[in-house]
Amino acid sequence: MDIEQLKAHIDEKFKHHDEMDTMRHEGIARILVQHDEALKENKNAIVRVHSRVDEITTQIKTVKGLGLGVGGAATLVLGWLGLGK
Repeated sequence: MDIEQLKAHIDEKFKHHDEMDTMRHEGIARILVQHDEALKENKNAIVRVHSRVDEITTQIKTVKGLGLGVGGAATLVLGWLGLGK
């Protein structure tokens, strides 16, 4: 192997190394983009879940309020009927 062939061989090795490095960086960039998209989807899902939990909490408070009102009214009626006897 003469000097020119050695130089060409070394240049080819560096070229292949650079190409592999570029491919590696492109793969990492693709993975990061996919991860970012997954995070955005998860954030949207979390927001939907929190909204639904808030709706359910509001409904529970409404039912409790109605139950308290019905219980108070029943106590009042039964007390009034008890006093009338």
